Amino acid sequence: MANEYIGFPPGKHYLTLPAGNRTVALGGLALYDATFFHQRFALSAGRIMLRLGFERPFRLKYPPPIPEWWDRWLTEVAEPRVGPVAHTAFRLPGLPEYAQRVTTLLFDPNGKVLAFAKHLVRDEPSEASIAAQELLTASPPPSFRIPSLLAHGRFEDMAFHMHQPMPSGPHRQPKPDPRMIETVIDELQTSLASLPRPPGTPDHYVPVHRDFLAINLRRAADGNLYLIDWDNVGWGPPLTDELAYWMGGVARTLGPSGPRKTSRAYDLLRRRGTDAQIREAIEWRLGHKPVEALAGEQRIRDGILQLLR
Repeated sequence: MANEYIGFPPGKHYLTLPAGNRTVALGGLALYDATFFHQRFALSAGRIMLRLGFERPFRLKYPPPIPEWWDRWLTEVAEPRVGPVAHTAFRLPGLPEYAQRVTTLLFDPNGKVLAFAKHLVRDEPSEASIAAQELLTASPPPSFRIPSLLAHGRFEDMAFHMHQPMPSGPHRQPKPDPRMIETVIDELQTSLASLPRPPGTPDHYVPVHRDFLAINLRRAADGNLYLIDWDNVGWGPPLTDELAYWMGGVARTLGPSGPRKTSRAYDLLRRRGTDAQIREAIEWRLGHKPVEALAGEQRIRDGILQLLR
């Protein structure tokens, strides 16, 4: 690993990038979840500055808390599968306390991305998560792809999974398109129909991604659509993924919702299910991810519930 690092956004540790390697630093910016306008603006400005060789504004104020076992994980787990790793770009949220989640890109000496890895303080990735990724890799749906799973398990105090990278080149979030979202979700449910169903799962539940947000849909440089972040896949009420996408997408890209935007979200959902299914899925989402709800997202939920009364 490099001994000197820069951070993004300037002066912060959200992204930790090797200093002195412009290719790796620019590639590591792909780890930044730029959803709001000011984040997208900062990302564009950061790319320009790094391309021009300006690293000084990104110098870190204190050493990043990279896990002390990182080099051993590279040697024992990553490199036997992808080859020598010369550089790592880290996403280390939840700082300055010890990171509960470490997301990384692994690079070769020339700056080519070898793999994407995620380490979490929790149990190993669920059987449903692994089974879903294996099913979708073996038989990709027509409308989207997923990065192939290379390895998973536990190392020290964290669970990990490592994937092949998406095709080289810039990737972006596609514009919200109801037909595209319906197609992807239909194909996801069809492809995962054989996913093991836990005992007690209601008969009408369907396979769900559970993190079906705009930031997890990427249009890659090869033109294909990729759906990423399969940590929480499982079974849930119909419309769970639609609600996650439209609530999160509207709240993040359009700001706080007014009556018009709430009605538009409701109209999109009505094409997919009944009032009872929408209500059940809303209650399921509220019960499973209350902490992550944005203010705008909560207003959309409240607006839909109001329309259902």
